[in-house]
Amino acid sequence: MPSLSGRGPWLRVAAPVLPALLIFPALLLPVLAAAQSREELQEPEPPVRSDDRPKVFLDCQSDCFLDYVRTEVTFVDYVRDRTDTDLHILVTVQPTGAGGREYTLALMGQGRFASMNETLRYVSEQGAPEERVRRGLVQVLKLGLMRYVMQTGIAPHISISSSEPAQERKTKDPWKSWVFSTRAEGELEGEESRSEYWVRLSAGANRVTPEWKVNVGLSARHEEQRFDVVEDGGVSRVVSTRIDRDLSAMVVRSVGPRWSFGTAGGAWTNTFENTDRGLRLGPMAEFSVFPYEQSTRRRLVAQYKLELRSLRYDEETLFGLRRETRWRHGVEIEMDQRQPWGTISGELEFFHYLHDPGKYRLEGRGEASLRLAQGLSLNLGAGASRVRDRLSLPRRDATAEEILLRQRQLASGYEYGGWVGLTYTFGSIYNNTVNPRFN
Repeated sequence: MPSLSGRGPWLRVAAPVLPALLIFPALLLPVLAAAQSREELQEPEPPVRSDDRPKVFLDCQSDCFLDYVRTEVTFVDYVRDRTDTDLHILVTVQPTGAGGREYTLALMGQGRFASMNETLRYVSEQGAPEERVRRGLVQVLKLGLMRYVMQTGIAPHISISSSEPAQERKTKDPWKSWVFSTRAEGELEGEESRSEYWVRLSAGANRVTPEWKVNVGLSARHEEQRFDVVEDGGVSRVVSTRIDRDLSAMVVRSVGPRWSFGTAGGAWTNTFENTDRGLRLGPMAEFSVFPYEQSTRRRLVAQYKLELRSLRYDEETLFGLRRETRWRHGVEIEMDQRQPWGTISGELEFFHYLHDPGKYRLEGRGEASLRLAQGLSLNLGAGASRVRDRLSLPRRDATAEEILLRQRQLASGYEYGGWVGLTYTFGSIYNNTVNPRFN
């Protein structure tokens, strides 16, 4: 065998590893062959059938970030009409005692998901950034949809991950569930011969627990308008001022799933109503036909209020008084209903003064949005009132300026208003795409 000593130093280095380099491919070939066999035997993943995604009708009339939901929850098909859906999601929103919002998501199965119903809730904190609120709402919705996705052909393509939640800890609330808020706003506008501005300040405090509800609110508004009017060859300045201040307080105690009792009071000043100072205080009671926990979907309550009113007027009233103290009582009935067929709400009030039953007020209001057929909705609303309780009307007649500028309340036996409209849409039932351009 020839010697390697004269072949150069690189041969002396490579000689020991050459056998290993020759043996390694021989050992690797069986492994690769086995892997290839397993890959060939493995069945390919079934393709995602676009017609097998859950069809979802997202029914939300409040701010529930519809575009964001469609962008983040992409494993369903969103349809524009409830009659084309597998799953009707009705979203309702109501404020919490801490100043946040409670989102209630009622998932109602239809068609292949018939009788598969679920109710989800997400609660946001007071002052929480919008990004955190909408992200939390989407997370709750994704978890709730898994029950329905499991019944479809896209289930094998859904992956679920989790992260360990932060360790719970008990915290003490130094505010004892009290929440405080303040607000200041104003507006200024004008031109050469006219200017106007208004300023409004408000503050509030509330405390809400399962047993108690306490609300205190204070608001003040000052509005002023100035006009330069040409008359008799000269220019005169017309100034219109309205001042409105109000302090209100309410304490309510829950008694069972349907009853509540409380006390309400307040003080106010209103130049439009000829009231220099008004005071009110009295008890109240409320009965709910449906348990309060169903209030996001349906609500029918009756309230009774009794209050003592002490009034002092800016000017002598139509009845020759500058001040008076009267008892007043009445009943209010309120109804709200949100169902897959649409929404409907109404309110009926009747109040009168005990010293004279002829001094009364009867008011009724109602609104509805009804889905009549696929793509067709009827929207309507109306309100009317019979007014016989304006004790503060001034004795003197209102000037033309006060009437035109709405600086003073006028005598009126009734008020009314209404509107009606039809909405019809047709075409593609799918609306998955979100395009924010020129929104």
